Amino acid sequence: MTSDKDLFKYELAIVSALKFEAPYVKEWIDYHLLAGVDHFYIYNNDDDVTILEKILQPYIEKGLVNLVAFPGKRPQMAAFQDAVHKYKFECRYMTFLDGDEFIYPLSNKSIMEVVNEIMDKKPLAGSLSIYWQFFGSSGQEKADFNRGVLERFLYRASNERDDECGKIIVDPRSIKEFITPHYVIHFDGMYTMNELGEPGGFEKPVTAEKIVINHYHFKSREEYANKQRRGSAYQLDGKDFHTLEHYDEIEKNYNEVYDEGILHYKKSRQDLINKDMGGGGQPLSQRNQRRFISLIRILSPIAVFANLSPTMLLNGIKNFSKNNLVDFLTCWSVSKSLYADGFLPEEDSKSLEELSLQCVYGSLLNSNFDLPQIELLIEELPEIFNLEYPIVTKIKEILTKIIPELMWFKRMNMIDWTGYKNLNYILRMLKT
Repeated sequence: MTSDKDLFKYELAIVSALKFEAPYVKEWIDYHLLAGVDHFYIYNNDDDVTILEKILQPYIEKGLVNLVAFPGKRPQMAAFQDAVHKYKFECRYMTFLDGDEFIYPLSNKSIMEVVNEIMDKKPLAGSLSIYWQFFGSSGQEKADFNRGVLERFLYRASNERDDECGKIIVDPRSIKEFITPHYVIHFDGMYTMNELGEPGGFEKPVTAEKIVINHYHFKSREEYANKQRRGSAYQLDGKDFHTLEHYDEIEKNYNEVYDEGILHYKKSRQDLINKDMGGGGQPLSQRNQRRFISLIRILSPIAVFANLSPTMLLNGIKNFSKNNLVDFLTCWSVSKSLYADGFLPEEDSKSLEELSLQCVYGSLLNSNFDLPQIELLIEELPEIFNLEYPIVTKIKEILTKIIPELMWFKRMNMIDWTGYKNLNYILRMLKT
């Protein structure tokens, strides 16, 4: 589902559920700012929430981090679901990382430059799969917090291994369901692609040509032992299968290849920033964030108007253009935030919100049955149906005609029977 890039606050955001990552989080954030990440949604699962909060406070004040207290056992998947639900219209892309994972483009390009090269010409590509490169202990027994993780651990496993996996960079508006932190189900018709621009997730052979994720899972033996005592934010059975016995058995196989490439990448990105006029040596995203805070409030309504203007110019909504439903839903979300953030008066914000919903209706009226976009709309119906605009009634009426078509399509193609059941429930509610 292609969308107008100007509608989004952030081009790329990282979502993470962190647990006892305080010694590592500053290096992790600073690196990804250098690599071009715009924002971080961090769910804090520490026992002592104030430790991480104190470290992140400078980033919070600059508008780079949303910090969410998220207590409980194994909260990772719930945190990811929460972030998609709340923020999917703020970010063009999201990625869901742990604090020991560093996205590494194998060039001097930013992460999003690589992603755009691969994804932009594939409108039905919902996510990009990026393989892990596992780094071992580099023979270190003890923790050394005077140096960063990237500097300390320079030996990794060969890419010719059996445990091929990784993480994804995903259009959050395309997510139908989270399965694991590594894989999502997209709305029907959309798919995951690999770095070679081909459909596919994590399959052999493991490729590392354009972009990888350096995964510093093991670190020193002392740090690994501490990790086991703390527990995992993900393992659902209450036990982490990576025991110290597992460490002693496997870790020796993760020190085969010397690889300091990410250090060269980090330096090249810093040099690029230093050459930028007025950069002051600060990460691009951090510096641009200050410009962004003032500019986005000007550009957001302009982008909304640019996407909604066809409706304003046409004599009647029946002639309205089609296949822009995802943009109109994004405009609807942006319009709400303009008042919530104190940028537009409530009346103006509501006018934009109502106009966005009129465009949603126009797109449905002229729909050529773009399945992923209609399923995205259905995800948002509970909130839309609570609104009191007259156009909401029309949206309800036209959906009573479209949903049976969608149900017929699913039934004839024998796909997504749970979705079929849910649609049938929505249809009954609409008729009532």
